[in-house]
This record gives sequence, structure tokens and C-alpha cells, in this order.
Amino acid sequence: QALGLQPNVGDSDEQISQWMGRRADLLEETRTLPPATVNATLAECACGWAIFLHGSGGFNYDNPRYAIMLATFGYGVLAPDSFAGQTLGLRYKAPVVGLAAHLRKLNSKPSTLSFWCENYVYLPSASCTPAMVVQNSTKAYPLCYDTNPANILAHPEDWRAYYERVYLLRKLELDYVVANMPGYIAGAGKVFLAGESEGGMAAARYYSPRLESLLETGGRIVLQWSCQFCYYVSCPANARIGSGHANLSTPVLAMISPVDPYFGPESSSIAFQVANSPGGYGATGAEETGNCFAQLVQQGFKHAYTLVATASVVHGLTVQ
Repeated sequence: QALGLQPNVGDSDEQISQWMGRRADLLEETRTLPPATVNATLAECACGWAIFLHGSGGFNYDNPRYAIMLATFGYGVLAPDSFAGQTLGLRYKAPVVGLAAHLRKLNSKPSTLSFWCENYVYLPSASCTPAMVVQNSTKAYPLCYDTNPANILAHPEDWRAYYERVYLLRKLELDYVVANMPGYIAGAGKVFLAGESEGGMAAARYYSPRLESLLETGGRIVLQWSCQFCYYVSCPANARIGSGHANLSTPVLAMISPVDPYFGPESSSIAFQVANSPGGYGATGAEETGNCFAQLVQQGFKHAYTLVATASVVHGLTVQ
């Protein structure tokens, strides 16, 4: 409110008390203020900042809910959108133009509150067709994908290389954020790197000396990712937190469902099916726990917590 921003989102208590928008929205709604004033206010008004990495489908479903929950605790949230760049042609979803105003309109009525909506960041018609899917006129993108155990098992070495390219994209995005980090984040009292699913894998695995020193004040939050060798990483070493270089004093909070359909230890999960099939790869037997605890212990983290969210039966932690 110090910047004149009108609240446009809220959490499950239906109190609209936070602001969400793209960077263009922030610039537009604060255009009458000097940039130095905007930056100083963002530094003063937040008790810390979180860099949040969305999952493979973009900033939808659970992702905005996690961001809003962090905001309700007083943290500012910066969420790089991996689907925002159409130029490279790697992955893209058409965005809602004027997101802040769109959310303000939605949340002005009790009947259209957005918190539990599956998508309000991208156009309803927006999709990201995988390049490996046969299509006619629909534009396809090479780093959009549907994870299918049969496809992975048919070409396991190719898929190892493919998922490494997915991580490389997320790493390069984070490299850009770190290199161009706003002063209000670099100077914050607490800084967190958080992510869910694909973003959780990236948040757990990413390492940058500059960011690591900031994370010592806050930590990592890893959601819906197991930190284990599975189809999502090409080798056991690539499942390590901070790629094996993380400060072991940096706090880590990891949360996942014990029946997560992608990375859980149940026989129905994709990780289990790929690891336990002929030609597959990944942790098996007692090593396949479906959560980050073993990895955190193996690396020797001093302040790490793993929560197995038994109430959740889906690939997400905000719904049951």
C-alpha cells in the first residue's frame, strides 16, 4: 500500500490483502514514483524475499497458492516464469495481459475468488504442446513434455539427456536472476530459494556462490520433489542439494506426499515404474524412499527438515 498498489489476491481465508502481478504491472502501477522509491519500499516492507520456481506446467495450480502463502507471512516473492519467453521457442504459454488488474477484478466478488482456481495467469486457451507429440498446425515446443513411463523406458538414455536440458533451462533462468538481482532482494534480511516439482528439483540442485551466501540467511524450500536419483536426473550425483556444493549450515525444508504420483515410493509412481523396469534407472529397494531425508543426511546438512505430508494424495500439497 505504501506504493499505492491495491490488493488483488488473498489466501484461503478469502481476505484480499496481497498484490500479485507481472513486472510490467508493477512498473505501470508505480509509474508516478521514482524507481529508487519503489526499490526502497520493496526493501522495507518485506521481512525477506523468496525466489520461487514453478513446476513443469508453469505458474498455475499449487504454485500461486504457495506464493500467496509466503506473502501472507510477510515475504516478498519473485517468481521467474519459464513460459514467458516466446523468442527462444523452447516453451511458452500466452499470458493474461494486465494480470494485476485481471486479478483485482476476479477477487472483487466472492463468486469469482481466484485462490482455488487452476489457472488465472495464462490465457484459458494457452497450452504448451510437446514437440514429441504428433500435431498438425499446433505450434510445439521442445521443452514442454508429458512424462510417460513407457516412453522413458523405450529410450532411457535419450530421456536422461532430455531432462538435463530441462534443468539447464531452469539453471540459466536462475543465473540471470542472480546476475540481475534487485538490491531489495540482495540486501534482504532473509532470502529463500523455493520451488515445486520441476521447480523443486531446480531449487534443490541449483548452486551459485552469490546466491548461496544469501540463502544462509533463509534457506531452501523444496516441494513435491524427492531429492533422489530417478528419471528426472541423469545420475545420482545430480540429485545432490546445491549440486554437492551447498553450505551445510543453510536450512532446508523439504515437503512431499508419500503417495506422490511422480516421485513417491509407491509402485504406481512414475519414478518407481522407471527404476524397477528392465532398462530403467533410478533408486530401487530400500533406497527408494520418495523424500529428501536420505539425501540431506548423506550430505551432512545441519539444519534440514523433511515433512511427509500424509494428508495429500495428489502431486501437490495445497489440496487433499
